[in-house]
Amino acid sequence: MNEIQWEIEYPGISFYDIQKQIITENKTQTGIFLGTGVGKTLPTLVLAEGRTLVISPKQQMLDRTWQDNSDKFGLGKEIEVINYDMFWRKWEEFGQYDTVILDEGHRALGVLPETRQRNRVQIPKASKTFEAIFSFLQKNPPKRFYVVTATPASKPMKAWACAKLFGKDWDFFKFRATFYFPIMKGRRQLWMARTDEATQQRLALAVQKLGYTGALNDFMDVP
Repeated sequence: MNEIQWEIEYPGISFYDIQKQIITENKTQTGIFLGTGVGKTLPTLVLAEGRTLVISPKQQMLDRTWQDNSDKFGLGKEIEVINYDMFWRKWEEFGQYDTVILDEGHRALGVLPETRQRNRVQIPKASKTFEAIFSFLQKNPPKRFYVVTATPASKPMKAWACAKLFGKDWDFFKFRATFYFPIMKGRRQLWMARTDEATQQRLALAVQKLGYTGALNDFMDVP
């Protein structure tokens, strides 16, 4: 769309180019990993369709951040918001939604490089929140699914967890060997993240495969 078409479609709303790109490409699932100040909520709301579930931190739920933004921009979205603690306790009570959004989505990506056994198979240790969201998505696959956060890979395993929620088949053990190295602490084996530049670049490329990335100074001149 040109500028006139944008003004007709979304009167009074000013978009960054990256927001226009997200809306125009109209992906049914992706990460929206833009930095603070760019505006992740607006393009995510534009993409949302139908009955929408937002899983968010408690404060954003209490502040009605998503509902107020929908009203502010005149988007008229049908939104239900629940915080992460409530969701992992009650996820089985939730039914089908057209759109599912993870707000501050890094909070949902609690997967560790260490493993545990399930049915004699080694699987990654994961938080109750991650396991609840993964199970919910498997049981009730939405038409659209978005992970919204400025920090999708504060730890490398969060990128693996995000890929898992998107249904990507990234080999856990190969990923761990690439981005971590083992150390012994007493009788326990722990995995430490690699911090060399080559590995950090490789992680950045992995994150870019999962969604849109960029900081505020990538899109406008800031001091």
